[in-house]
Amino acid sequence: MPHWLALRPPPCERPADTAAQALALGWWALQFTPRVRRLDEAVLLEVQASLRLFGGASTLHARLRQELATWQRDWAGGTVADAAVPPVAIAAGPTCLAALALLRAGQGGWLDAAAEPGAAALLGGLPLHVLRAAVPHEPTLSRMGCRSLGQLRALPRGGLGRRFGAGLLLALDQAHGDAPEVHDWLELPEVFDQAMELPGRVDEAPALMFAAQRLLAQLASWLAARQAGVRSIRLGWRHDFFGPRQAGAGGELLIRTADCTRRVDHLSRLLAEQLARTELAAPVGAIALRADEVEPLALPSDTLWAGVGAAAEQAGRQQWLQLLERLSARLGPSQVRCAQPRADHRLQAQQIWLPACDMQAGTAAASRRVVPAAGAADGAGAAWPQPAWLVEQPLPLGMRGERPVYQGPLHLMAGPQRLESGWWAEVSNQDDDAAAPTEPAPAQAQARDYYVAFSARAGLLCIYRERLPRPGGHGWFLHGFYG
Repeated sequence: MPHWLALRPPPCERPADTAAQALALGWWALQFTPRVRRLDEAVLLEVQASLRLFGGASTLHARLRQELATWQRDWAGGTVADAAVPPVAIAAGPTCLAALALLRAGQGGWLDAAAEPGAAALLGGLPLHVLRAAVPHEPTLSRMGCRSLGQLRALPRGGLGRRFGAGLLLALDQAHGDAPEVHDWLELPEVFDQAMELPGRVDEAPALMFAAQRLLAQLASWLAARQAGVRSIRLGWRHDFFGPRQAGAGGELLIRTADCTRRVDHLSRLLAEQLARTELAAPVGAIALRADEVEPLALPSDTLWAGVGAAAEQAGRQQWLQLLERLSARLGPSQVRCAQPRADHRLQAQQIWLPACDMQAGTAAASRRVVPAAGAADGAGAAWPQPAWLVEQPLPLGMRGERPVYQGPLHLMAGPQRLESGWWAEVSNQDDDAAAPTEPAPAQAQARDYYVAFSARAGLLCIYRERLPRPGGHGWFLHGFYG
């Protein structure tokens, strides 16, 4: 026997918001079953095939009620007390129209019953107005003494059909499971790109957050149905028609996260940080939200063997990533950076500095690798000691006879370590786009012999000698300091 659930969120002040809320609720319900439809004011789910997966009807009902409360807080923006928000009404029955009728009557149906009675027992005492096809005929039927669905079903079918039409008989049969129902199942769009007209003109960017919260709740529902998360979202806005022409059509903000997520509260904090630092060029009349980078979301394991240490480690990592995201949103992505190692023998090209969120997310910009210098022997880079600090630009060294000088004569302790670069370095530099600030590859081929040198005043130094010195140029350079 089919198992139908009917959900009805409390109405919003604007009809457009009510429709958007119902759509978001339908997308959210797709995580429980693919058989979801919208009918009138409700969202209906056929969950018979999902009962075993979720541990039975009672377990699924309890989980729905719990997660509906979370969804409702996300939709309200987390600013309304739980007691002030009417809960989402829910009812269960054997058919789509039966569940909807029970919902309209304020009864839970199978939710409140120890067993699962048939449709006749559930619907017999319900008033006529719970069946939409009977509403136009309710005054006439009431004068005939017919005030419930049970009494309506007891009337002669022939006379009922001739007097009130075949539509009423069909709806009555479908509600009781005597006739098949035709459903228009809800389909999830492949790309999330939703817009919303604002009820009034908005002059300050932080004031866009209330409307954006509704779009974020829709995004979370869409992601839940896809079992996915996002790494970046884009909030755009359209200036009011009567705004100054020089302000342009609108603007947008790009929000990046360090880890894949679909938590509305986390995305809201990041978006609020960005909006607090944004100035609108003109009043805004509409906003739109788009999910740019969507990835499958690996949820934490709930099995018996899930390790406590692993859970604590994951929680610590999430806190660290959220700190990076908040700092990046408040200060700007270019102000919070981390070093990313690169496979290159050249000291000045062995690391680049990337936005912290990009590096922690493991994006393509953070995983670029450079072709190793062909002039270095295998394993030589690992054996050669690396300086702890590099100077910004190699410093030319003076000479005293054949010995380089830096705060006194230098004594060569180890070397030479030969490194070369040529045309491949130029190609590698062209492949690296401007996403990360890195030292460009030399414009011409280089051939250097590196040495570890000792200075009585400066300590251990990393110096090199140009094997192909330029005419009139220096041959020895200081490149870094050892710890």
